[in-house]
Amino acid sequence: MFGDLVYDAAGDGVGHHVGGFASPVQGAVEVEVAATLLEGSWADPRLADEAARWVLLAEIASDETSEMLWGDVGSLYWLIRTEDLEAGRFAEARCTMQCG
Repeated sequence: MFGDLVYDAAGDGVGHHVGGFASPVQGAVEVEVAATLLEGSWADPRLADEAARWVLLAEIASDETSEMLWGDVGSLYWLIRTEDLEAGRFAEARCTMQCG
């Protein structure tokens, strides 16, 4: 019931947006990208510091109306380190996907 109320409050339920904060499906996307760059080591002591350097560029949610489905109704997330964003180095952005 609560989930239905949240979905209804979101309007069409589609979570596309540019900037701001991610609406992760499975966990912090910043940590996911950082772990990938640190060769997948979730135990790496540098993980928290690396994750803190990343910001969301865009989030594209699954959207039946547009016929875009990412896995099991997931989302695509594009992130970039703050220093790369400030310098306009968009080639340094990374994309990750999460789904339910």
